[in-house]
Amino acid sequence: MDAKTNIQQIKSLLSAEATKNRFFEILGKKSVGFISSVLNVVNSNALLQEADPQSVMMSAAIAATLDLPINPNLGFAAIVPYRDAKNRTTVAQFQMMWRGFVQLSQRSG
Repeated sequence: MDAKTNIQQIKSLLSAEATKNRFFEILGKKSVGFISSVLNVVNSNALLQEADPQSVMMSAAIAATLDLPINPNLGFAAIVPYRDAKNRTTVAQFQMMWRGFVQLSQRSG
């Protein structure tokens, strides 16, 4: 699939009522901003635009569950594209960054 099709699929997945409700259950009022940040991250990364839309959504769900922002500039977490050479596809993966580890350790006491 091409990047334009993937972006459209990600937008439609994020605008689906079930997805919005699920993120609201996880994040509450912060869900709207989080969904916007997912779109911003995807739009700003050409390799991530080529990734499987479901893998992007799964990575976003992991970040939401941990309540970590996915903007890589903040240093908490990121959605990172990886090229699967065996299947010749690009998949997105959640990757926690050092500030994310610090944040989670502070929350746990």
